[in-house]
Amino acid sequence: QANIAFREPIVGGLGALPPGRRDGSPWHQVVRGDEVSAGMPARVLDLFASARRVVVIVGGEALCDPSLVLEYAHYRGWPVLGDARAIGRSPHPVLISHADQFLRSDPIVEALRPELVVHIGMPHASKTLMGWNEDWATAGVPHLFVDQFGNFADPERIGAVFLATSPERLFRELTDHVAASAGVDPDWLRVWRRCDEAADRAIAQALDRRSLTEPAVARMLFRVLGEHDTLFCSSSMPVRDVEWFAAPRPAPPRVLANRGANGIDGVVSSVLGVARASSGRTVGLVGDLAFLHDLSGLVWGSNEEVPDATIVVIDNQGGGIFSFLDYPSALESATFERGFGTPQRNAIFGVADALGCYVLRADSADSLAKALEQTDAQPGISVVVVSTDRDENVRVHQELARVSIEAALAVL
Repeated sequence: QANIAFREPIVGGLGALPPGRRDGSPWHQVVRGDEVSAGMPARVLDLFASARRVVVIVGGEALCDPSLVLEYAHYRGWPVLGDARAIGRSPHPVLISHADQFLRSDPIVEALRPELVVHIGMPHASKTLMGWNEDWATAGVPHLFVDQFGNFADPERIGAVFLATSPERLFRELTDHVAASAGVDPDWLRVWRRCDEAADRAIAQALDRRSLTEPAVARMLFRVLGEHDTLFCSSSMPVRDVEWFAAPRPAPPRVLANRGANGIDGVVSSVLGVARASSGRTVGLVGDLAFLHDLSGLVWGSNEEVPDATIVVIDNQGGGIFSFLDYPSALESATFERGFGTPQRNAIFGVADALGCYVLRADSADSLAKALEQTDAQPGISVVVVSTDRDENVRVHQELARVSIEAALAVL
């Protein structure tokens, strides 16, 4: 068996193999947990002690104890770019929420170029972050990966050092051994915060000027759910919209998503399973294809106890994420629609109603807010259908990126 990583977008001709390391050294150094506790190698300690402009990226599952990471990052003045699944999006001074949006500008990327990037866990949901990570690595910025399971998900092959230990254990070691001699750049975190806050204001203003959009739905759901509630996101655009546009807030809800090889398999069943096992409210944010792909999850026996859950379905008549990739320009429209857009004949409202769900439509922010109130009081499975347009959704995202960049450039 040969596991081969294909270069995106997986269309076009073959390219050359990548070159090896310039000095002929191994691609990376791996340090196991026992070595970390016994004393980290000098190279690792030097990286943490000498680097003042550091970016910490947290992806994947939630950290067991994020306070250790946040406290040390705050002490050193390091911005933490944690996706919404991995770390609660609160107003903590080191947490950056909208980096994906303002880092789509080359001048901003260059102004915020770090001396070291620390990756914790799985890859971040943002491909923009992964893209500039690769550029920085090419420019000589070292990348250090931390994964307690030793999986080291590094599809761009940019890692220099891999630590097979928990982030909590690592940052405890750093607090004990590196804090006293560590350098701090007081302006580093400050400029990241200015860019992030300016982008958040620009996003809010742009969304307020529009009717209900997919980013606005994600932002609203994150805002209205409570600390003990769960927002379960489908694995394509919904989880990215929450990551890109959800504003930080005190006591944020838990965010979950099926990320990895599963794609859209079993999303409805996952939402309902979480609802059955949770004490707070569970709301799913899914696309029409993911919803239709797992309709059997809505089928319950007459004698079974149906969990209480609300599923908000973004019905944009197909796979919205593909409109953001290279396929629309690389393929004829009809070919793209059939192979990637894949609009369906089924009416979401009628299908959900036939399967016994309480179904509502929402076409404005006010009607969505009202629908969420109504479904919260409704036992069993509720479905809220929000109809959007795929092409318009691309334009909305382009506008939000543009205003975020302009706002960040104004405060650099």
